[in-house]
Amino acid sequence: MITTEEETNIPQNVGAEEAVLGTCITDSSNDFYDSIAHKLSAEDFYLYKHRLIYKSISALATRGDDVNEITLIEELKKSSALDEVDGMSGIMTVMDNAASALQCQSLVQVVKDKANLRLLRRSFKLAIQDVEDETKDPESVRADIESALLHLDKGSKNDMSLKGTIEQLEVDFEKQLKGEYKHEAIRTH
Repeated sequence: MITTEEETNIPQNVGAEEAVLGTCITDSSNDFYDSIAHKLSAEDFYLYKHRLIYKSISALATRGDDVNEITLIEELKKSSALDEVDGMSGIMTVMDNAASALQCQSLVQVVKDKANLRLLRRSFKLAIQDVEDETKDPESVRADIESALLHLDKGSKNDMSLKGTIEQLEVDFEKQLKGEYKHEAIRTH
């Protein structure tokens, strides 16, 4: 059972989450969402209501719809989630914390880092519990930890530097030559 003290030690930054979501909503062109969609998933948000908002933003952008407070509220209504995000006042609270797209780029990394820390925390807590309960052999515990670490590495391989982009293009080109290339892009508008 998680105690109140343990709950306060969970890695999170609600302000950063609200700024990222607010910027997605207030950016009239969806460009900000497009720039972060490959970096964040709904599961990266600590608060459940923020996950629901990000899922709805993602659904709108993926369909090519404009993301704004009206379309977002309608999308949340469709999924019966408007009350779960505290209704219109919840959306307005998030929008009040919007920042510039440039400022928010660093906050996206804060949200991702906190999510990764929560993943590590959960994995190590489970490993400790397995060790203390002696329910798994050492190799299984190690495999579980390695799996969590590999998942963490996978999530951080989105290198958008020029060098990283060129390397990815080279890999994609080689796959095209071999007939193995599969286009994996999401149309957002």
